[in-house]
Amino acid sequence: MRAAVFCHFDKHGIVDDHVIYALRCYRQYFDYICFVSASKLDVRQRTRTSGFVDRVICRENIGYDFGSWREGFESLSHQNYEEIAFINDSCYGPCRNPEIMLNAGRKLGVDLWGATINRQFEPHVQSFFMVFGEQLIKSGFASRFWRSVEPLASKSDIISTYEMGLSKLVQNEGFSIGAVVDLKQIESHTREVVIEDNEFDRGSRPLQASVAARDYILSDDYPNPSQLYWGEMFRRGAPLLKIEVLRDNPMSAGLVGIARRLKRDAWFDAGIILRHLERTVTADRFAEIASAFRSL
Repeated sequence: MRAAVFCHFDKHGIVDDHVIYALRCYRQYFDYICFVSASKLDVRQRTRTSGFVDRVICRENIGYDFGSWREGFESLSHQNYEEIAFINDSCYGPCRNPEIMLNAGRKLGVDLWGATINRQFEPHVQSFFMVFGEQLIKSGFASRFWRSVEPLASKSDIISTYEMGLSKLVQNEGFSIGAVVDLKQIESHTREVVIEDNEFDRGSRPLQASVAARDYILSDDYPNPSQLYWGEMFRRGAPLLKIEVLRDNPMSAGLVGIARRLKRDAWFDAGIILRHLERTVTADRFAEIASAFRSL
């Protein structure tokens, strides 16, 4: 049997369409799904998840995702599962058939796997989609780890202590980690394709953001796969698009390239993205994103 703990937060107390879409996609691949929200959900919002999850837990917004995952994990009869996935709502998608990613991850033969490994600072499975395998569960490692999770003061503390710390702890105890997308070495042709993904303007005068994206791609030895390398994630079998790439665009990713990719794959409705961002970003930011998506 397989379980998933899906954590959620929305400042407006809404279970957004992109969350419902993800739950619907994952439903057929997990025997039990626990939905943990750090928002105050009314009856209507709770009801939206009906048919896609087995249990809904609402909790205080303390401890970020790891606090929610801990509570969800503790609600499971976890020794009965051969794997437990921990997923959050920070991505749009799956933007292609999730079976591709799930099968690829399960074939890795490792104890902790995820959609991506980030090799910045030190190699670690990124926590937006990570899976504890049978050995971590039945050895008691999973229980010990989640019992150790406590609320910390900042998101950066959470990342260093629990996201990066988890991968280190797994390996220190003799277990293994892996990911569907692990950019150990970035070949020049890969960088060229990623530059193509993120081009804003094919004319003779590329926009400043396009120049910045190119510089990041060419200079970063160990990129965060979920930012500029979003297209490479899709190609390698992890079709999840981080919301921050559109909302904050920290690495100057190409919005038109993202829209083009979604349209070409014809799996994920880009309207879900626009409806979510329209209520969660500034009007100016939304206008820029909407213009890119509606230009195709």
